[in-house]
Amino acid sequence: MKYEASAVIQASPAVVWAVLLDTRAYPEWDPFCDRNEGEVVPGARIVAFSKLSPGRGSPVKVVELAPEQ
Repeated sequence: MKYEASAVIQASPAVVWAVLLDTRAYPEWDPFCDRNEGEVVPGARIVAFSKLSPGRGSPVKVVELAPEQ
């Protein structure tokens, strides 16, 4: 399954990219995020833990990155 999303954000691509790559800081700005485990690198798996489903991680595989785009 492939997911895509887009949005217009009033910040430089470098700033947006830095926020997206800092997965451990997601709980600071995402009210539904409990924590994330893993690093955003091609081929890696990230496990996202949501406050909506405590204790249950959702694995996501990083298949493609387009830096600052």
